[in-house]
Amino acid sequence: CDVPVDGATAFIVSSAEAARDLRRPPLRVEAVGTALRGRPSWDQFDDLTTMALRDAAAMLWERRARFEVPLEPLEAGVDRALTATEPPMLLIDSADSTSSGAPGDSTAVLEKLLARRLHEDHFTSARPVLVPIVDPAAATVAHASGEGALLDLAVGGTFDPDRSRPVFLKAKVQHLSDGQLTWSGAAYTGLGMSAGPTAVLAAGCLRLLVI
Repeated sequence: CDVPVDGATAFIVSSAEAARDLRRPPLRVEAVGTALRGRPSWDQFDDLTTMALRDAAAMLWERRARFEVPLEPLEAGVDRALTATEPPMLLIDSADSTSSGAPGDSTAVLEKLLARRLHEDHFTSARPVLVPIVDPAAATVAHASGEGALLDLAVGGTFDPDRSRPVFLKAKVQHLSDGQLTWSGAAYTGLGMSAGPTAVLAAGCLRLLVI
């Protein structure tokens, strides 16, 4: 028995071998932990309203070293990416992670790539570099102009101007989308999503995915 709730969720746990024939990919669980350190019965907990929060915070603090990710200076990361012999290489701007609540409009990586002149015509045949950036206004301009249009426009730096500034460049509208998609892969498989009007802008070997 458990604390009465308005809803319920059922988790079916089985071995990887037993889940192999499921219609959808199973979720693999590497480990399970608990942060409840009181009595094992819910009606005897010392503080039912705050215990989970308090104990979870204590557990996360004790394990904080496991969450530390080694960071690399942006300039060095760009150097490594551009000289990599086995693509793809991912440059993750940890300060602008949309999965953590950031707006996704940072131009820090894009500025470094432009400084290497990768947007110039003689890099058109080079290995493409995909740069996603959130800028609904730029995507709207691309949609209004149509595929194949050449644009002089500013991208990025629209939501957080104190930390990021717009970048101006000339680019060709390579592809337009309504942003409707269905997730596939290890997470969110089958889930539908709308990213809104989306455009791919091409400049040299750069491909800006503007959302």
